[in-house]
Amino acid sequence: MTRVAVPAVDPFAESWEQWRAARLERLNAVDGPPTLTATYWLDESDVVPGVAGRWSIRDGAVVLTPDEGEEIVARAAGQEAGAKLRLAGVSVQVIARDGRTGVRVFDHAKGGAIRDVETFPPSPSWVVAGRFTPVPGGTSVAYQQALESAPRELTVPGVVSFELDGRRYETAPLREGDALLLVFADATTGTQSKPPARFLWIELPNGPNEASDVEIDFNRAYLPPCAFSDEFNCPLPPAGHRIAAAVTAGETWAHRVSRR
Repeated sequence: MTRVAVPAVDPFAESWEQWRAARLERLNAVDGPPTLTATYWLDESDVVPGVAGRWSIRDGAVVLTPDEGEEIVARAAGQEAGAKLRLAGVSVQVIARDGRTGVRVFDHAKGGAIRDVETFPPSPSWVVAGRFTPVPGGTSVAYQQALESAPRELTVPGVVSFELDGRRYETAPLREGDALLLVFADATTGTQSKPPARFLWIELPNGPNEASDVEIDFNRAYLPPCAFSDEFNCPLPPAGHRIAAAVTAGETWAHRVSRR
């Protein structure tokens, strides 16, 4: 009996492929980033094109009163962004920017727009060891936003330090729950990867209040939402987040489906 050799499964490559497939699925959802088509400001009108009903602001909360049915609280008082609401043919999300309240409209008909997202070849060599050091009470860092003229002073929980190509970096990622969001540019930005930046999640094994070793997997660096729609107000890399080395890992460019 002849035995056929079965190729060994590479856990690293398999995990990365699963991440890549899930990423493409999220991008191509009916209300994925490429479907954001417009932002309407409620100080200009209480009606949003394509959405049946009227909008109002009550005690800081944003309420949608449909033409039929019960009122919907689209954003609670104090929130910068509300949850996405799926309606007939569109999803909507209430946001605050520069003291104004707006409604983003995601057009479901534009779902499935991304054919592929190019990446650098995955390599375990781009999984970098780092260290998270919390700052008690957090610290303030200036983050420029894509659609705002002045930077925002944002509170971050601490510093993530790591070394690349013989150089030490001390970064101040944003907190997202019990994880961190690193916004960075590198020597590939604008040439081999789409400007102005890429994003990368960093898990905190001990949470945001305790020091810990962290894993920084640049193979999972991804294009931010503003790479898919100019309506997104993405944070840009602050000082210290511009890596001198060419990070030849992660996503580079997106290719849209040709529609005629």
